[in-house]
Amino acid sequence: MTRIGPKTREFLKKPLGKLYKNIKSAKGQNQFTKKRIIAIGDIVTLRLLGSRIVPHVAVFDYQTKRKKLTKNLIGKIKKIFPKARKYANAAGTVSNRLIKDAKKIMKRGGGILVKGEEDLTALAFILSGRSGDRVIYGQPNKGIVIVSPNKIKRKIRRLLGL
Repeated sequence: MTRIGPKTREFLKKPLGKLYKNIKSAKGQNQFTKKRIIAIGDIVTLRLLGSRIVPHVAVFDYQTKRKKLTKNLIGKIKKIFPKARKYANAAGTVSNRLIKDAKKIMKRGGGILVKGEEDLTALAFILSGRSGDRVIYGQPNKGIVIVSPNKIKRKIRRLLGL
C-alpha cells in the first residue's frame, strides 16, 4: 500500500486537471467524444450514466460523503456494472495491487467496487492512462475534474515515489 503523505495530500486538494461545473459543461467541450472514460466515485459515475455516458471503467464504493447510497442508486450502478471486481483500499492510501492491476483493468473495462476509500484510486488510473483517456472525479462543492493522464503522470509518479 502506498501511503499518501501530508505534502502529497495538500497537492491533491487542488484539481489535477480541468475543473468543470458539471457534466453538461464538459460535454460541451467535447471531453467525452472518442475517449476512454474512467469515472472515480459513485456520484460522478451516476451523473455520467444520467447523461448517457457509460464509463469504460467506474470505481465506486456505494457511498457518498461517507453515507450509503440508496438502494435505487446502487441498483443503477449494478445494472451497468453487475460483475464489479473488488479491491481493498485503506483511507489515505492507494492500493499497490490496484496500481499494479490498473493497466489490465483499463484494457478490459468494467466496474471496480472498493472496500475502503475510492477517492485516491484516481492516481492508479492516471498512472496507467494513455493519451486520449479521461479520468474524471468529483471536486467537493466545486464540480468535476477531468484529467488527461499524460499531462500529469510524471508529477504523480514523483509524489508517490514510484
